[in-house]
Amino acid sequence: MSKGFSCNFLDLTVRRSPQGLSCDIFDKCSQPEYAGIEMIRMPHVHSNISMTANLGVINSQFYRFLRLCSCKKFFVFQMVSLIVFLKAKGYPLNVLLKKTRGLVLKERFLFGISAFGIFRMICFGSCKWGASCKPTCS
Repeated sequence: MSKGFSCNFLDLTVRRSPQGLSCDIFDKCSQPEYAGIEMIRMPHVHSNISMTANLGVINSQFYRFLRLCSCKKFFVFQMVSLIVFLKAKGYPLNVLLKKTRGLVLKERFLFGISAFGIFRMICFGSCKWGASCKPTCS
């Protein structure tokens, strides 16, 4: 294996680095060969289901990201991407952040720092990374 080797397996991207293996979420929608295919990923805010069910997406994805991402940069990036995506579908940002805050603060520490620190990274993450930048574990 060469330095920087990575492979996609199921819904993970596994990378080898000098520090060891790291795992991030693999998103097929980000691949160029699927760019022209319409995919329905999350419920629209005005779909015929309750707002509680709509916001359940944040709950399930939070725990999925927490379980699968091996470092805080990947986790924060995935959460920011989810919030930006749902906001583009019409969800109110304050409702998204309130739900995220409740989930994050249930945990005392995430990735070795306080849960509040992680929540702040999620709130301000999109300003730092933008839509096209992918963080790396260091």
